[in-house]
Amino acid sequence: MLLVVEDCPIGARQLADVLGARSARIVGSAMQAREALASGTKWEGFIFDVKLPEGHDAGMDLLREVRANDSTARLPAVVLTGHFEEQIAHAATELRAWFIPKPVTYAKLEQFLEYTGWRWIRTRRELAERARSDHALSDRQTEIVAWVLEGRHPKTFCVHYDITYDTFKNHRKALLEKIGVADLESLVSTLFGDALGLEPIPELEAISVPREVQVRDRKAIDGHPAETGLDGQTDEGPESHGRRGLVNR
Repeated sequence: MLLVVEDCPIGARQLADVLGARSARIVGSAMQAREALASGTKWEGFIFDVKLPEGHDAGMDLLREVRANDSTARLPAVVLTGHFEEQIAHAATELRAWFIPKPVTYAKLEQFLEYTGWRWIRTRRELAERARSDHALSDRQTEIVAWVLEGRHPKTFCVHYDITYDTFKNHRKALLEKIGVADLESLVSTLFGDALGLEPIPELEAISVPREVQVRDRKAIDGHPAETGLDGQTDEGPESHGRRGLVNR
């Protein structure tokens, strides 16, 4: 598990998006980080924002502390900052840490993530290559499989590979037809299930919802901007997920 220390909510969200499905604990202060370090968790690496509520270089103090501890001294670490400071960059280098300017992107963190030796990176790439072989996927379709297996959003795929969302949808349609699944979520569960020898989970019958409840729920989520999810369908936001979940149970 990674320990991530970022006090800015926007920065924490960016890191969560970049890390995707990876195991990480995100806290917002040096005090919370020290509590986490004392919890006995087996950490695989650290991402520290330099400026925290405790001070302008509180993140560097945390880095010095983990380097002084025998159990964490050799673990990979990243120092984040919103503006370049040569002194901090040199200090981070001396403490054997990557110095990365914000905003955080996957490309900036990729070397650090690879260095941690996480098996999920290799496993997902191996699954994508296996899917290519088993289902005669094209290069672009294989890239899409690898992307979604890493928990990353299709819209960022379009930006990364400089293609339109319509082009992505065409590749996705052909990909799903080749593998024989209805959507990208099913694709992920199918590929992991095949790798682990698991049987697919049978679909549950839909539970009918009284019309008055449907109308009330519809009104409750009106006004929320729609976002496109993994499957290209509208997603009215996190609050609407919770409401729909309560209604459908």
